[in-house]
Amino acid sequence: MRSLNIGLLVCVGTVGVIAACGGSSGDPGSKPSTTTDEEADAGTGAAPTASATSTAKADSGTSTAPTTTTTPTSTSTAHPTPTATSTGTGGGGGGVPAWNSVVGSFGFFSQTFNGETWSAKTLTTGSINAISCVGNTVGWAAGDGGWIGHTKDSGASWQPETSFTGAKLNGIKFSTTTHGIVAGDGGAIGFTNDGGDTWTAASSGVGVSLRGVALGYGQAFAVGDHATALRSTDNGVTWASTTVPGAADFVSVATDDTAGIVLAADSTGAVFQSTDHGASFAKAFTASGALASVAIARDATHALAVGAGGTAFVRDAQGTWSTITTGTSFDLHAALVADNGTHFLVAGAGGVLLDSADFGATWTPHPLGTTVTLLGLDDATW
Repeated sequence: MRSLNIGLLVCVGTVGVIAACGGSSGDPGSKPSTTTDEEADAGTGAAPTASATSTAKADSGTSTAPTTTTTPTSTSTAHPTPTATSTGTGGGGGGVPAWNSVVGSFGFFSQTFNGETWSAKTLTTGSINAISCVGNTVGWAAGDGGWIGHTKDSGASWQPETSFTGAKLNGIKFSTTTHGIVAGDGGAIGFTNDGGDTWTAASSGVGVSLRGVALGYGQAFAVGDHATALRSTDNGVTWASTTVPGAADFVSVATDDTAGIVLAADSTGAVFQSTDHGASFAKAFTASGALASVAIARDATHALAVGAGGTAFVRDAQGTWSTITTGTSFDLHAALVADNGTHFLVAGAGGVLLDSADFGATWTPHPLGTTVTLLGLDDATW
């Protein structure tokens, strides 16, 4: 899937944890392996979330603590082994089970490998705002207090990584098992080329909060408050910023595999589109209300935007946007177009998680046993 809530990780079994680890920004020139280097032992803990918001641009979750169905540990070893016959809603293909994940407030993380059975756990005390996975084995999540977590065993255990900042992190994206970027409040932005063993701070050149990131074809994108759009042509090492005319606070950015189409959604409901690798943007669509997340298929055939009051909008291959009905009135904070291009997933306030196998015509709810606000989705990048 191609979404990252910038304002934004996506197994099978009855035990373990489940997350949506994403793939909208995979680098088509480099297929990920299923192993990574050893993780850093030290990390920065996330500060607890003191309050919650219910707007489409919410930065933290609800004030309702996770229910007792979540396991308050980040090192559980009880984890189902994916079977070769199960298939999920994300990538994978060829009979390989696809890892889908979702994260949210109060350190919430949940995952599935078959798209039906979800299990959850708590990874940290603060909100987890975004997640990104590469293949069915490795993934990263980012959240409050500069917290960055990493799994290399399909979500069975998570280790904190040494962060480059104490700022709230709102978006994270990996294109391979080694290269990733992350961004957050106060213009904080960083990159890694060793799978998160070390994170290096980059200069964003801006002081506004960055709310989403995306990767495509060796290029990196970040968006944030005051119509700020950033682009990097060296995988996040250096950045150039611009202010998009007519835009409000950007809340999310997404790109297809080639970065041929880059979408950025703002807090007023406008979706801006770039067809020149993020060099410039023009308004492509205006929704009926505030938006919180935008996602696009790897091949750009479909795109999805969600926001306040359960609103959702789909873009077809011709670039035409239309309203779709999700059946929920809860604010939606995360959108995902699965890597296989056949499924949509949306998540938001009240623990709402829905998926559609028919491009938004009908939706299936997935009760997660929690009422926390869900903030990020992703599926296995292939």
